[in-house]
Amino acid sequence: MYERITIMLSRWTKLRAEPADSMMLGLGLVFILIMSIFLLDMMTSVGIALSILYVIPVYMASWIRPPWIILFVAAGCTVLTIYSYFFSSSGGVPRIAAINHFLVVVALVSTAVLALRHNQLSEEIKTLQGFLKMCTCCKKIFNEKGEWESLEVYIGTHSEAAVTHSVCPRCKDDYREKLAARKHYASEP
Repeated sequence: MYERITIMLSRWTKLRAEPADSMMLGLGLVFILIMSIFLLDMMTSVGIALSILYVIPVYMASWIRPPWIILFVAAGCTVLTIYSYFFSSSGGVPRIAAINHFLVVVALVSTAVLALRHNQLSEEIKTLQGFLKMCTCCKKIFNEKGEWESLEVYIGTHSEAAVTHSVCPRCKDDYREKLAARKHYASEP
């Protein structure tokens, strides 16, 4: 039993390490789910809008890279929804069935747009996490390579932020006082 779990975990880690294999596995699962929903939808009457379940594979497609897969899955699910509206067994009020299927298409498009936007925003976010070892005197950061580098360089390479320099009002006042004291000492005989 323990050996089986170990083998399964090692296979899973290999899939996570190899993006092409994990993409194919993800696409396979999404395809199986889409076909299952399609068969269920075709077996029920047109008045029952099981097509709303297509939102699940569209959302699952957002976990698979590249992002165009989301559009592909959403378009395929939309076509299957329209197909099931016209070719499922009749039943229910036709006008309500048409409205339900229209709302399913709207939900599919909305899910695809939101998933694409989520992927775009998650790519833009690059955060620093954990503890940073910083020199108390010079404010340099100890990086992963075991080298000390300036705070500005570290932030620039580990995030999307850029560092600029300025002087806060308190330091500005302190600097003026020190500068005035130097001028005072310079002018004394």
